[in-house]
Parts: sequence; C-alpha cells; structure tokens
Amino acid sequence: LVFAAERGPGDLHPPGCLNARKTRAPDRNTNENDVWMNAPGARFLLAFYRAALAAVEPRRCVSAALAEPAVARALRNARRVGVFAAGKAAAGMFDAAAASGRKGLVVLPRGHLPPARPGARALFSAHPEPDGSSVAAAREAVRFFSSFGRGDVVLCLVSGGASSLLCLPRPGVTLAQKKRAVD
Repeated sequence: LVFAAERGPGDLHPPGCLNARKTRAPDRNTNENDVWMNAPGARFLLAFYRAALAAVEPRRCVSAALAEPAVARALRNARRVGVFAAGKAAAGMFDAAAASGRKGLVVLPRGHLPPARPGARALFSAHPEPDGSSVAAAREAVRFFSSFGRGDVVLCLVSGGASSLLCLPRPGVTLAQKKRAVD
C-alpha cells in the first residue's frame, strides 16, 4: 500500500490518482469529498498494513516461538542445536535463532542479503523457478541434517520460496521432469 503524494490538506491518493477530481458531496462523518479515499480511511489502512507487516516480521515471530516453554526446554536440554533456515525470510529467521555454538545453514534467493549474525553458511539458489543451484542447496541441506544425531535438535525455519530454493528430484527423475510435474 503506497500513497504517492498529498494533493491537498488531508487528501491522499494512490499512484495514478494524483489528478482525482472531487465529484461528490463531502462525507457526512469526515467532511472529505475525495473520490478515492479520505484521509482517515487512508491512515487506517496504512496503520493496518504496518501492523500486518509487524505481525509477520521474521525475527519477532521466531523469537516468540523460541520463548515458548516447551521449545526453550528442548533447546536447553539438547546436546547440540542446529539452525536450518530456508526461504525469502531465512536471514531474519536465522538472526533470531542464532546463538553461540549453534551451527547453521541458510538458503536464500539469489540477490538477498545473508544473515547479519555469524554462525551460518549461506547458500543462494534460484527463485521462483528451481535450477541446478536449487539441487545443490538441497544436497547441502541433506548433508547438514546428516551431521546431527541422537540428542541434538535442529530448528527448521521455513518461509515462502523454499520449494524452489531446495529442489532434489528423486533418483531417476530429472530436474526438468520435476519442474513439469509441479507446474
């Protein structure tokens, strides 16, 4: 939701509506007569949009999940803890879960920034269509999980895009065949 400019006091317009004309009587509640949206409605939608983004912010969501008593107990009692994060929000999710001594693997779309916190190997692969880098990332993920054993806990943090970033066709199936099957 983007408001391109203010045309006049309290009149917000989306892109392409900068020259909207006032064509109706003022609203009886707000005294606004903008044809697109009056300022109180626009401010409400902007606040709603910001609240929605805050509610799904990766660091906040992961931090809240890790604070759950059962999760905190499992992490505290683990022999070793690994952090695997994949998807468009992987860097933020990893940053929230990273802690000293935790081994991590983060798989992101090409062009995304790696995690800010140390402790993870960052891989970049294809999105939205998988390619050879997606297969290589999936193989690395299998190796990562194989390095853990009994008594260990691996946090698996997955967000949108992971199905393209990690693509490992079963033996006998090519990447091209897999891509056709899921299109």
